[in-house]
Amino acid sequence: MSGIKKVKRFNQIEIHSSLIEKLETVKARLQSDKYHELFIAEKDGKAIALVFSWLNPFHPSAKYIQFFVSKELEKKVCMDKLFDSILKNTSSQDKWIYSCYSNEKVNIDFIEEKEFQLFRKTFEEIFEVEWMLQHLDIKPLGITVDTLKK
Repeated sequence: MSGIKKVKRFNQIEIHSSLIEKLETVKARLQSDKYHELFIAEKDGKAIALVFSWLNPFHPSAKYIQFFVSKELEKKVCMDKLFDSILKNTSSQDKWIYSCYSNEKVNIDFIEEKEFQLFRKTFEEIFEVEWMLQHLDIKPLGITVDTLKK
């Protein structure tokens, strides 16, 4: 790993192939520059890990953080350096929020080492569309809907 650097625009960095798939869930946010700050760990001129943050006007004192690392071998080193970079860089935020799924054991262990504490669990049920259609009660609404043109 050659180092950590702050990047202004996601579209200006080259991403290592092992990281591209991991970024799929946040690609739209990164490509539209809807983040507060972005730090990358580089190797051979390509990003092998990144951490970014964003702000939410409903929680002005919180900074939301998400991170991704390409290779398991370098995960701990990259995560430590990236987290140090993003946690040092604060303005009016005094809380940091990291959201993850319960199966992200390595990430959970890491953020607990950084003294993050669990403050909310969300449980989601997964329903198949077919099951939903079979159990959906179709009831007339009793109203008429006008088109936007009308």
